[in-house]
Amino acid sequence: MSNALVAKVKELKKGIGILCPKCNEEMEITKKDISHDFKKKKEYNRMIYICRKDDVWVTIEVPQNTAN
Repeated sequence: MSNALVAKVKELKKGIGILCPKCNEEMEITKKDISHDFKKKKEYNRMIYICRKDDVWVTIEVPQNTAN
C-alpha cells in the first residue's frame, strides 16, 4: 500500500469514511435508514455510500443492538 493511501486510511479511521475501490477517494453517504430481516426478526442500520466519479455504490448493514 502506498504511503499516501496509508495516510488516507489513518485519516478516515477517525470518522466513518469508506474508500472507493477504484480511485481510493472517500465515498459520500447518500442514505441512512433501517432495514429489516423479518425471518430473523432483526433490524439493521443501513448506510449507502457512493463515489459519483466512478459510479460505485457500497451498502453496509450493521445489526442494531438488541436487549436479550
